[in-house]
Amino acid sequence: MRTIVRNFINVLRRFKMASFLNVVGLTVAFTAFLVIMMQVEYERTFDRCYPTASRICRVDMNHGEGDIYASVIPQVLANAAFTSSPHIESYTLLNSFGHKSYVVVGEGNEEKGFKELFIPCYSNFPKVFAPDLKEGVATCLEDPEKVMIPESMAQRMFGKESAIGKSIRSKDKVNYVNGMNFTVGAVYKDFPGNSQMENGIYVQMNKNYENDWFSQNFMGYLLLDSPDSRQLVEDNFNSTFDFGKYNVNKETRLQLIPVTDIYYRPGQLDDFIKTGNIDTIRVLVLIALLIIVIAGINFTNFSTSLAPMRIKSINTQKVLGSSTASLRTSLVTEAIAICLFACLLSFLLTWMLNRSEVLSFVEADTDLSLYLPLLFMALGIAALLGLVAGLYPAWYMISFQPALVLKGSFGLSASGRKLRTVLIGFQYIVSIGLIIGSAFIQIQNNYMRSYKPGFDKD
Repeated sequence: MRTIVRNFINVLRRFKMASFLNVVGLTVAFTAFLVIMMQVEYERTFDRCYPTASRICRVDMNHGEGDIYASVIPQVLANAAFTSSPHIESYTLLNSFGHKSYVVVGEGNEEKGFKELFIPCYSNFPKVFAPDLKEGVATCLEDPEKVMIPESMAQRMFGKESAIGKSIRSKDKVNYVNGMNFTVGAVYKDFPGNSQMENGIYVQMNKNYENDWFSQNFMGYLLLDSPDSRQLVEDNFNSTFDFGKYNVNKETRLQLIPVTDIYYRPGQLDDFIKTGNIDTIRVLVLIALLIIVIAGINFTNFSTSLAPMRIKSINTQKVLGSSTASLRTSLVTEAIAICLFACLLSFLLTWMLNRSEVLSFVEADTDLSLYLPLLFMALGIAALLGLVAGLYPAWYMISFQPALVLKGSFGLSASGRKLRTVLIGFQYIVSIGLIIGSAFIQIQNNYMRSYKPGFDKD
């Protein structure tokens, strides 16, 4: 081990520029990989933040193929669906389509105003989505004068003081809610950005529209006793509920959409429902892997290009008694150490970029502490990359007879030059392809921003 460390330090000293370029290239590559995979993780785990996510379904009323309004349902249908099966543990109805209302807290000179979103809902909303309560009780929504607010809002409004029992007064009439003066009954940890639930003021919904089929302004969610019950509940409702009684399309059917499938489901009301594309995720993963592959090829090229300068010293060690296995192990370990060092530097660089808010264009939260499995995966990839990228140079530089090498100067063989040409060619192809793809994305983005829709957007 001492010999390996000594050789590693000697290499860094002798080949400063090559080592510097290797470390910088690998660090940038691993940083790009981390940021891309953070976004992939953000998309992949959409709506999986709820402890009960696997058992939550959204209630859709589908009038036929391509119905983008299927998720917006009347209260009367929701109530019928909520009580249609013993497999339903709990349920809630939401209306988050409203505008933000002006609210005030405090009295006299200490009065402060805010624009916040009220989300009328059924009182068992906490049982369905199981938000992480920081203080207060989940049953507070059973009182129409109490509300549940996110932690970030509580800090904005009340600072470090406890928000429980504090008054929030709305200056605007809130739709589907009785009253305008409320008391904070619970504070919940903010829902992450990759969830359909908004971080607003949750308040009990009134019953003014519970028998109105035509007021389709709500979204309903069920909590099932098991994920396997979804089809049973759906089939039972469609076979027993008389849609014709309400003078709707005879093709209308109730559909239960697992909450974890909503984000990738096509043909939805994009203005109010967060949606994504699974193909985009696959492309991002491919790009992240290509970046790592390019970095590995670049590392291998640097290592093989140093072969003529290192072969003599390596074979001198062989003449002095070092075994072939120990020399190859030393070279591979050296490659792994450089990759791991660069990976650790990428953690530092990502942290600095996050602190400086340079990564604000990324939807995902780039706080490294939230991605510990990803960090360990990056370290594993770095070790594997060092192993793979270091194997060929290690085998190549030890494969010559010491006497042949020590006679004089040595250059790369024809096969070595051919391999480097192939690797560099592959690098160029992938790099140019990524540049062209980025250019097309930029062109499309500019087109969407400058396209005239035919009306004054302002």
